[in-house]
Amino acid sequence: MGRQAAAFVLGLLVVVAAFAGCTSSSRSGPGGNTNTNQGPGYFSHSFNVQAKTDLEKFTFSNPGGSAYLSNGIHVKTGQLSLTLKDGSGKVVYQESFSMGSSGSTSSLRSGAPGMWTLEVNWIAATGSGAINVYGSA
Repeated sequence: MGRQAAAFVLGLLVVVAAFAGCTSSSRSGPGGNTNTNQGPGYFSHSFNVQAKTDLEKFTFSNPGGSAYLSNGIHVKTGQLSLTLKDGSGKVVYQESFSMGSSGSTSSLRSGAPGMWTLEVNWIAATGSGAINVYGSA
């Protein structure tokens, strides 16, 4: 195998390794549309929902002891609550948005390394937004 071919194969393996463990999912249904992307150290969730009632739990690996959280949310009707828990299950962030509210958060949250959980509780919620969490290395 020539040097160029070997370099190409090596580059391809690096790209595949970088995306190993990453997942992406989109859901459309009576409650609206959601899109989730996650991998080691990060989680991203965007939504545009109508009258959605559900409790969703997302987990992702965060090997560091802190995470940068950002969100931008607008709730037209109903209520949406966000709860972020660290690797030990301790709540490191919690916020609720109710009818007619909009908000955005950008902050660094400290906690235990491990599997972090984001809970999104929809109560007859209509609205849109995005939630992003990036763990520390």
